[in-house]
Order: sequence, then structure tokens, then C-alpha cells
Amino acid sequence: AASDVYKRQVKNFGQILKVINRDSKHIRKFFAKETATNNMVDDSGRLVLTGKFSGQQINDLLASYINQFILCPECKRPDTHVAEKQGVRMLKCEACGAISAVKGL
Repeated sequence: AASDVYKRQVKNFGQILKVINRDSKHIRKFFAKETATNNMVDDSGRLVLTGKFSGQQINDLLASYINQFILCPECKRPDTHVAEKQGVRMLKCEACGAISAVKGL
């Protein structure tokens, strides 16, 4: 029955997106891949994951995402954005100027 399905809400998802300056589709795709479950953003802007996840698991996933797709591999600052160059996604750092390929997704 539908009532047996666990749902985990990330209430501050909108704030997280603002801080990390990324598109919700990308982080949702990452979460779906890592948790092997569906997710959606509800009318209030909360991320809703299907499944039973602890707050720590969610925090660990977010930390993993930030390490892979936000922090500059050279200077470790979060001042990056994703740019596509010849069909390859690149992470460009505004702080140190480093450009590196983005792996996965």
C-alpha cells in the first residue's frame, strides 16, 4: 500500500541550491543514482526522497556531491561553476582559474 512507503524530506533544499549555486536537476539525478530511489521536489520546494534515510545519510550524500561537483580540485574553494566545452562538462574555478573535467552524471 502507498502508506507503507517511506519518504524523507529535505526541507532546506531550496537554501542548499542557493548556497551551492547548482541546478536542482543535477543534484536530484545524483541523489537518485546514489540512493537507487526516486525523488521529487514538492510544491514547497522540499526534496522528497522515496525510502528510509537518516539525516546523516542525507548529509553524507550532500557532502559527497559537494566534493565531486562543487569544490575546486586545486584550491578546494566552492567558487566554481559547470561549463560545457566541446560536449565535456568542466568545473571552472573563479578563485584560482583551474578547469577540470567533471566525472559522472
